Order: sequence, then structure tokens, then C-alpha cells
Amino acid sequence: MNKINQGTILSLILLAGCASTEVKKDQNKITSLNDAQLKTLLVGKTMLYRSGIHDVTIAINPDGTTIGSVASEADKGTYTIKNGLYCSKWIWWGKGKKRCWSINKRANDYYTKSVSGGGNSFKFTVK
Repeated sequence: MNKINQGTILSLILLAGCASTEVKKDQNKITSLNDAQLKTLLVGKTMLYRSGIHDVTIAINPDGTTIGSVASEADKGTYTIKNGLYCSKWIWWGKGKKRCWSINKRANDYYTKSVSGGGNSFKFTVK
């Protein structure tokens, strides 16, 4: 019985190692969206995500402006899409500091990675 258990345990360890390798391979396949993909995804649409206990909506307008709302607060700002980054600057939020993110497509949503300006990374959907 000990031999079977040891064999089973060894098989599980080996399988876990293979699964870990597959996850790493999949992570390596994830690439950031380029400018054309970002524009198609975002411009004229609304980004939806959760910040703490609040839902956040950000309308990304074709004229380079944004309108955001969370709970009872709202703000206006501007954005750019350049060099594979989505950058935004708000009047009040973030103390008016420009922040930039790369954006990756995932199975059911998108994920941002903060690149500059100190913004948080977050997952979001688009409508």
C-alpha cells in the first residue's frame, strides 16, 4: 500500500509540475494590445470595472475626452492612445496626474498593467 501511495504522490507531483509549466507558457503568450486594437476596443465605448466596493464607469469619447463616475462622484479628463499605451489625466481624480497602462486581452475581460504615473492595475470589461 505504501508503494501505491508513493507512486500516486510522485505522479501528482509530476503532473503539478507540468501544469505549472503550462501556466507559465500561457502567460508568456499574453501580449499587450497595439494602438489600433486599443482604439477599436476603447474609443466610443464605456470601460466598466470595480474599485473596492464601487463600480466605476469611464466613457471614452472619440474627441479625446473621458467622463468617469464612481459612487456619487464624477470627473472629466482626457486620454491618449500611443505606443501601445492608454493614458489618462483627470481634473480631480489622481490629482490631475497623467497615468498610463498597457492593456492585455484575457478570456472574458481585459487587464491593465500600470506603466507610469502610479495608477493601479485592474481588470475591466467594455460595453
